[in-house]
Amino acid sequence: MPDEKNSKDDLINWVIDIKALQTPDWIGLPNNAEKVLLAEREQEFIRKMIKMSDDELAYEADDLERNKQAPTWMVRFSAQCKSWLDALPQQLQHLRRTEENVRDPLFRFFEREINLGARLLSDIRRDLNEPANWLQFSVPNNVTAREWMRDFVQRMKQLKRLSLSENLRNEEVWLGGMFVPKAYISATRDLIAQTNGWPLEQMMYMHVTKTEEGQLKSTAFTLTDLRAIGCVLCEAEEIKLTDEVHVGVPRLQFTWTLERHSPASVVEPVYLYSNRAKFLFGLNLLPIGCDHSKLSQRGVAFVSNCSF
Repeated sequence: MPDEKNSKDDLINWVIDIKALQTPDWIGLPNNAEKVLLAEREQEFIRKMIKMSDDELAYEADDLERNKQAPTWMVRFSAQCKSWLDALPQQLQHLRRTEENVRDPLFRFFEREINLGARLLSDIRRDLNEPANWLQFSVPNNVTAREWMRDFVQRMKQLKRLSLSENLRNEEVWLGGMFVPKAYISATRDLIAQTNGWPLEQMMYMHVTKTEEGQLKSTAFTLTDLRAIGCVLCEAEEIKLTDEVHVGVPRLQFTWTLERHSPASVVEPVYLYSNRAKFLFGLNLLPIGCDHSKLSQRGVAFVSNCSF
């Protein structure tokens, strides 16, 4: 609103003087808002073109060759399936249970993830012609088979690494590659409570910090490959706005303590995918150089899976 303009005429003149074209910042949006929308339209356009090309390829073979060999699209898809099978591991090794580790909440979480991944991997390797059987974890709408398989390959690589690990407690975790990512956060909380002898109903607070490879604290857990949208994550649980569409967060450490968050902190959401359809949890962060309201206007958030 204009300063020191209280009369009706002043307000009318102020409205008339407003330029027809304004930057998105005028209504609280980042100046790259148009760029973000165009990027989303670009991805949607590419997906539609891929679907159209698959249909058109079915008619590339002429009538004389149609009875002698498979359609071009089928040949191409067969080659694609072979490359997928080559990229996937043959199988996943199940974790070995002992009387000691079955009481570990983190072990039980990873065991469920690896067992689910092993069953799904077996189904997909057995029959690539039944994609409906693959839908055992949520993905955004309009995802192509190529995108889905690329994401699945990365999930299997992580589960293979975890299944061979001798210390699951210190493993870096790509949260967006877990089938039930919320359960990992709950398992870490339960483990810290169990280790310290705290009752589960006692209030605990998640504290986070950006870190580099090899700097794992003994009481912390590490998430990898997150993406910050509209902000930059600084040290000591601080964030600041940026005009970049998104900024990668290669590693994020978090731990559970009884220490309360700063009253000046705000809760920023962490979503599974960039479509923001599935909320996972919130991070308490302290905004630097801006009001709290600006964070909401800019749609600041974090994404755990950037495959789609």
